[in-house]
Amino acid sequence: MQEQKTSPAYYGLLLMILVTFMATVGVFQIKVDYISGNSMSQFFPYEFLMALVCIGYWYIFLRIDCPLNLGFGFSKTPISVSLFLTLALALVILSLILSRSIVFKEILPILGTTFFICITEEFTFRVAGSQAFHNNGLSQIKAALLSSLLFSAFHLVHLFAGADLELMPYQLLNAFIMGVVLTYIYISSKSILVPIAFHTVWDFMIFLNKSNQIKIQSILTLLSLTIVIILFLWAILNLYKKPKS
Repeated sequence: MQEQKTSPAYYGLLLMILVTFMATVGVFQIKVDYISGNSMSQFFPYEFLMALVCIGYWYIFLRIDCPLNLGFGFSKTPISVSLFLTLALALVILSLILSRSIVFKEILPILGTTFFICITEEFTFRVAGSQAFHNNGLSQIKAALLSSLLFSAFHLVHLFAGADLELMPYQLLNAFIMGVVLTYIYISSKSILVPIAFHTVWDFMIFLNKSNQIKIQSILTLLSLTIVIILFLWAILNLYKKPKS
């Protein structure tokens, strides 16, 4: 009698539970809101460990069912994605140049921690989430929406870091929208590196702004948000059109 194979969605959900548990324990142990440069320094080794755990977990349990493409798939991504990345990078560089209160020794931990946060979240919610759900039989749109809802719920961990309850609905909505956008970028680029780059630039820009290292110019910020909303609507439309298999 042939042994029944464990579904990729099962392993994906287990990784989400594991990452949520690790994030909760980490926030309780460090007991700081990870926005300032100093708190980012404390989170850096922890986020590095979480990224390694996610990569190791994928290699052991998911690499057969959810193979990765580590090539640079920017040529396959929508022009709007490239536009956003160009705009966001220009925005960060301009703000760093214009800022008079910048502390570079605090920027590096923010960048490093942001990078490993994004690796953890992309492996967890795009690979072990969206891709695993799709490979388990869900359509692309259903897999994207489900994984994005779970990605949004994961951000409730911020409550343990002292997040403002009044702002939490906005943060959850933002996470859901970004989850759908990142899923679309992952599917269209066929590379995990592109959503990691997109996610890193977005979070780095937010963390720099909130850490009082820089203040992002309001007009450019509005333009960036506009591009993300357009990407979200475009992602929903295109994911809905994709066939189930």
